[in-house]
Amino acid sequence: MPPDGWQPSGWIPTSLPAGALRSIGSVSAANAIRTPQFWLLWVVLCFNVTAGDRHPGERAAPIYSDFFPGGSGLAAAAAGFVAILSLANMLGRVV
Repeated sequence: MPPDGWQPSGWIPTSLPAGALRSIGSVSAANAIRTPQFWLLWVVLCFNVTAGDRHPGERAAPIYSDFFPGGSGLAAAAAGFVAILSLANMLGRVV
């Protein structure tokens, strides 16, 4: 950490009015959805959420079969458990 009061050589601080944006290009929400950067970030987020949604269901069936070995309805019960877990995961992400 630099010492208190340290400034780079040649740096001249600018004074901004209180509450002013410090970025060069401010974009409103209405205009942001029209930019390619917004849609690229949205696609990345969509893939990330989709991949994250897959993992709990992928792990749930082996966990269920470890706790309840054997039985004739194991496959159906495990599938139901995975479906409920995935549904709860999806609803939790929306909420």
